[in-house]
Amino acid sequence: MLVATLGLAAVGWVLLDEPDAVGAAESRPLNAVAIVDGAVVTEDEVLDHARRELDELEDRRAEILERAVETKVCDLLIDAEAKRRGIERETLLRQEIDQKLDTLDEELLAEGFSELDESEQFEVRYALRWQAFMDELRQRHDVELLSH
Repeated sequence: MLVATLGLAAVGWVLLDEPDAVGAAESRPLNAVAIVDGAVVTEDEVLDHARRELDELEDRRAEILERAVETKVCDLLIDAEAKRRGIERETLLRQEIDQKLDTLDEELLAEGFSELDESEQFEVRYALRWQAFMDELRQRHDVELLSH
């Protein structure tokens, strides 16, 4: 969209700036986005120049979407499990996450765990318990992740 906008702006600027703009615009490549002293800058050149950043942006977009899918799946699993048990969502999370943080098998904890400060240890325990609970829910419920 930005490239298209730049292209339209460049063509508009050229049309306003040159006396014989109509004839000049017709002889330029359709994908021109700028002209500097007669040198045409094409959309392809701009894309080549920006490729690394655009690739990084696309990777970031994919990661964000993957996390969003995971979050939505977890929300639906938690809601379904709470409904199945006839309890509130918050009660389920307290029972399955908060109250079971200290019951984690020490083998699950990474080497060097004791070197972490207390809040870091809590975060690791919470993440491990969360993942274990989500794994339990995935086994209990029908989950199908579709790739795009």
